This record gives sequence, structure tokens and C-alpha cells, in this order.
Amino acid sequence: MSGSSDKIFRAAATILSGMASSNSRPGSGGPAGAPIDWSAVWAEHGRWLRTVVIARVGERLAVDEVLQDVALAAVAQRSPLVDHTKLAPWLYRLAVRQSLLYRRRAGRQRRLAECYGQLARSTADDLDSRDPLEWLLADERRRLVRAALGRLTRRDGELLLL
Repeated sequence: MSGSSDKIFRAAATILSGMASSNSRPGSGGPAGAPIDWSAVWAEHGRWLRTVVIARVGERLAVDEVLQDVALAAVAQRSPLVDHTKLAPWLYRLAVRQSLLYRRRAGRQRRLAECYGQLARSTADDLDSRDPLEWLLADERRRLVRAALGRLTRRDGELLLL
């Protein structure tokens, strides 16, 4: 288990423990309403959760980010845990859900970067492919057309531009 992900989980547990205890949901406590000790839960389940996230995400660098999201979702209990004997399957579902959300986000960012890269390459290729002689001829042609439009009446020039 990584020290940084342990710190992340502890920070999330500390910050959101007040929220979880103030929102007294039916599943927010253990037997007899005892609160969940998230540090102990992480110590027990953190290693296999990391393995699940690595298998789902495929990027070792993104594991800490996804585990942070898992920790936040677990402590905030957006989908409350009803039975504490089913803590491991509940954490597994949270880890899979957060991994899928990360892959979805990463895919969108990757597609956006690829589109931008293709646009930048095509623009650069257009500028690089122009021969200096071609550029001079196009510039001269543009000046001649503008000069000819300038000699026409305003109405005829507007008709030609349409």
C-alpha cells in the first residue's frame, strides 16, 4: 500500500467525517449505530482496492487519483452502506465505478487532445506546403482582383462578391 494513498484516504476521512456523522443515514453506522473507522477500513482493504483500480484503469500513474475518488465516495457515502458485513463488496463497487468514471474522463481528454493535434498539424502542413512562388502569385492575384473591384461601381462590386 502506498503512503500517499494512505494519506489521501486519511485526509478524506478527516474532512468528511463531520459530514458523514451529521447526516445520520440508516447505513452510516455499524451495529448499534457505531461510526465506521475509515482508517481501519483502509488498512484492511487498501491493498486489494489498489489492485482492482490498477486492473480497471491500466495506468499506474492514475491509481492514486482514482483511489482518492474512492475514498471521498466512501466517506461521503452517496450510496450508503446498509450492512457492515458487506463492506468489501460495497468498496469494490465504489472502486469499479470510480475507475470507470476516470477512464471516461481520460478518454474525453485524450480525444480532445487528438482533435487539437490534428487541427494544429493540418494548419502547419498547409502553411509549410506553400511554395514561396505560389504565395507570391496568390498575393499578386489577390491585389489584382481588389484593384479590379475598386474600378467597378459599388453596386456591381457587391454583386460580384455575392
